[in-house]
Amino acid sequence: MTDHKYHKDPAAAQSKVTLFLQSLSIDQPTIDEIFAIIDAVSFTQEKKKIDGNTLQQPMSLIARIVQDADRLDAIGAIGIARCLTYGGAFNRTLHMPPSDDDDDNVESKGTTIQHFYDKLLHLKDMMKTDTGKKMAAERHEFMEVWLERFYDEWEGKK
Repeated sequence: MTDHKYHKDPAAAQSKVTLFLQSLSIDQPTIDEIFAIIDAVSFTQEKKKIDGNTLQQPMSLIARIVQDADRLDAIGAIGIARCLTYGGAFNRTLHMPPSDDDDDNVESKGTTIQHFYDKLLHLKDMMKTDTGKKMAAERHEFMEVWLERFYDEWEGKK
């Protein structure tokens, strides 16, 4: 599969990637392994398995490394830059603090800042390798400090 956020037709995108890999003389079992790793990387798919209490299939070491690398890229300073860039490119509201009568925090759903709470701040605890866990802890801490500073500036405290 390919990432639905970037392709209107994921199946067509996967076909293009397959043709490209075949043009490099990569054999079909290796291509199948590449797509299995891509599927294993998905935050959404893993979250569905966790939320649905579905048993997770054991991942190869290569899949765990690729997944950790993908998630490390989504957090820390570069991750913050990516998040803000994506939000701007897709015209997302940056931040909408909940109002006093917004008990369910509905107003802030779908904002760029809410994405930190929906996904980015969860990634540290989803790392699969020791190195990934160590690197994620540091990047996670940076995001927490950044969010604290963001809220201070948003509220005019700094």
